[in-house]
Amino acid sequence: MTQQLKMKIKQIIHSDDKGLKIQRVFKIFYLIEGVFFKSNKKIKSIFTLNRLIRFFNLIAFAQGNIAFRVSLKRHLINQNLYNTNPSTVLDFHEIFREINHSESLWNLGYYKKSCEIRKKCIEKIYSFRKIEDPLYAPSFLSYEWCGAFGHLGLLGAFLLAQDKDLIPPKKRTLHVYTDEQVRQINLLVQGRVNVIKSPWKSSMFQHPSRWHLSERLMMIKSSEGFIPLYELLEKTYSSRILMHNEPYLHLDFDYEVNAREKLLQLGLPEGTWFVGFHIREKLDKFDPRYASLNSFLPALKEIVRSGGWVIRFGTGKMEPIVGVKNVLDLNLDSPENRFLHFYILANSRFILSTNSGPTVLGWAFGTPVLQTNTISIARNITTASKGTIWLPKAYFYKGSRCSYARLVDSLEGYSETNLKEKEKLGFRLLENTEEEILEATQDMLRCPANANQTKSNIELKKIRENFNVVGYGTIAPSFLNKHESWFLS
Repeated sequence: MTQQLKMKIKQIIHSDDKGLKIQRVFKIFYLIEGVFFKSNKKIKSIFTLNRLIRFFNLIAFAQGNIAFRVSLKRHLINQNLYNTNPSTVLDFHEIFREINHSESLWNLGYYKKSCEIRKKCIEKIYSFRKIEDPLYAPSFLSYEWCGAFGHLGLLGAFLLAQDKDLIPPKKRTLHVYTDEQVRQINLLVQGRVNVIKSPWKSSMFQHPSRWHLSERLMMIKSSEGFIPLYELLEKTYSSRILMHNEPYLHLDFDYEVNAREKLLQLGLPEGTWFVGFHIREKLDKFDPRYASLNSFLPALKEIVRSGGWVIRFGTGKMEPIVGVKNVLDLNLDSPENRFLHFYILANSRFILSTNSGPTVLGWAFGTPVLQTNTISIARNITTASKGTIWLPKAYFYKGSRCSYARLVDSLEGYSETNLKEKEKLGFRLLENTEEEILEATQDMLRCPANANQTKSNIELKKIRENFNVVGYGTIAPSFLNKHESWFLS
């Protein structure tokens, strides 16, 4: 070991970094890896892929997690899944490569091809582990199930799918990083998932050799094989339409009382109904999901004119609401405000939102959602809680407006590319207008419980069936009535 390398390691050890000791160990690990394996890609691949999980296990040992690792090994042995050197049979580097390729295809809009690759990768791992029982279910959930706020709503859909016998009913275990996450998830799932605080979260299950032990987010084990996430969402919510008075997720009574009291202290009048409001603003100028606040102001004023209040929640990086009365703007990323998010999502008359995570959690509470500025409309516009309606963004291709059929028959019906990439392909996106959002809000205030039975939505269903799309959610009646001539052409 060179003197220079020794000096760098000593600097890391004696740094003022107040994070976990494990973080310093990782820094040293990557420093040594860079010195000894940078020039040889093959050696680097073997080192990083085949030895990384053993390194994580050593870290777990150093952190005092011996008991858990012993119980995990016993679990593997009991199910005949324990193999000390699996990479000698199955090429996990190739699995990684294929999964990365599938993610690239997903972003470009090759939805079916991407799902096919993901499915084959996991099937290879299950076959290698000799797992043939159709009712087998992983004991753990990967960290992606709680990696973002909206993913907690996916966790609710997962539990609902278990109740509907769409996936095995086994109780799962989820590792999280903070005490706040433990409290949040326990508040939602109320014992239906084992939630454990862990310094490494679920990283020990991220290597493909352990994928049979943890449920992946994008490809889920069912009794009939594997099902892509969005297809499971459509199948789950179309089999049981959740309503406000019949939600799936329930909040603790004491939490409800405390949250309501906090909102009263902030100025919400007693007995007043309200609408939760959340939009994804333009933090990244190339993000196709963004929307400007000004386009929502007429809709917010309409809610207030109808006797309601607006409670805005978000990350603290958004433009403040100006010129609208009866608004509680909780747009601050503080524990006190995050404490209120679940209550707002569960008790709003409806949620006014954009293509963003909180809408998914609103569905699990049975709350109707008006989701505006939706992209990837063949996949994202799914069946959801009763009364939920959607507004798609307007797509133009080389100056011509795109119909629904033209979009879902192209990659743009599924793609996650940014605006810059879309422009290179000749596409231009326009966010929903003030008028479209206002009229869709008026749809919501009229409680469009049977909006999917309108003539236009019935015609839309025929087009969807013809192109075998993923999502069958209801598009706002006002939007279809106004734009039927080009949208359904």
